[in-house]
Order: sequence, then C-alpha cells, then structure tokens
Amino acid sequence: MFDISTSVIFIGSVILVLMGLIIAYKGFDLLKHFVRSTGAILGGILFFIIGGVIGMFFGPLIAIAAAIVMGILGMIIGAILAPSLLWLMLSIVVFIVCFNIGGTVAENFGASGIMALVIGMISGFIGAWIFSFMARKLLVGATSIVGGLMVGAGTFMVLIGRYGFTVAAVSGTIILVLVALTGYSSNTWKKRKKSKKKK
Repeated sequence: MFDISTSVIFIGSVILVLMGLIIAYKGFDLLKHFVRSTGAILGGILFFIIGGVIGMFFGPLIAIAAAIVMGILGMIIGAILAPSLLWLMLSIVVFIVCFNIGGTVAENFGASGIMALVIGMISGFIGAWIFSFMARKLLVGATSIVGGLMVGAGTFMVLIGRYGFTVAAVSGTIILVLVALTGYSSNTWKKRKKSKKKK
C-alpha cells in the first residue's frame, strides 16, 4: 500500500543528503561567491548613486551615463574587494573585543591606565592575527561539519524505518564523520593546490 508520509520522509531525507553533500564539499566556495555577489550589488548601488549625483552637475544625460558607468565600475570593485573587506571588518571586530578583554583584565589586576591600554592593544593585535590565521580553516571546518550533520541526519531518517534506531544511528554517525572529514580535506587540498599553482 502506498504510504504518503513514508514517501515524503524519504524524499526529504534524500534532499537533506544532497544539500549536505553540497555544503560539505562546496559550502566554502558558495559562501565566497555569495560574499562577492553581495559586494558587487552593494558596490554597484553605491557607485551608481555617486555617479548620478556628480553627473547631475553636468546635465541629466551625463548623470544617467555617469550613473551607469560608475554602477558597473562599483560592481566590479565590490566583487573584487568584498572578501578582503569582510575579513578586515571581522578582524577589526575581533581586535576590539580582545582589546576590551585584555584592558579590562589588566585593570582588574591593578595595572595603570597606560599599561592597561598597552596590554589591550597587544591583546587586540594577537587576537586579530590569530583570527586572520585560523578563520578560513574554522569556516571550512564549520561548513564541512554542517554538511556532514545534514548527510548523517538524512541517512538516519532513511534507515531508521527499515533497520531500527541502533543501525540507523551508527550508520548516520559514521557517514557524518566521513563526510565532514573528507569535505574538510577536499577544501584544504584545493587551497594547497591553488597555492602551488601561484608559486
């Protein structure tokens, strides 16, 4: 007998597995493309407005032409600089957080105002450096783990009805670990390969 609920669960599980595989192996690249696309759109809008405002001083036709040209230029610049600007912004946020933590801890231990400022600055620079060094690896690891969790959950949902909880849970866990590890290895290997080509 045809069971609609079972079919829906199976289809949902398959979609979950497929999406998980994409995120595990291509999630970081997709994230970069998303950042570039967002940067292109925002840069295009900003430069379009600037070009239009400046062009208005020379007439409506020049304003339209300047807005279009500047908009295209803004899209190109935004797409190129967006990833670097994102890392810079995140590094600044990490610097501020570590600066406040370092300065506050130093003050609590009785350091003078200048010493607390110096310790805060050192803490900020160290925190920002560690973030810039580790951020890509952490982000690749996060996308790989999320993808692995999705694939593992999909596998569990497919197997539990036929083989029971234990087999489904063990199989899902094994698949989760395998996908997460191979996804992380695949992304880091691609990075090493690109670095070797540049050399």
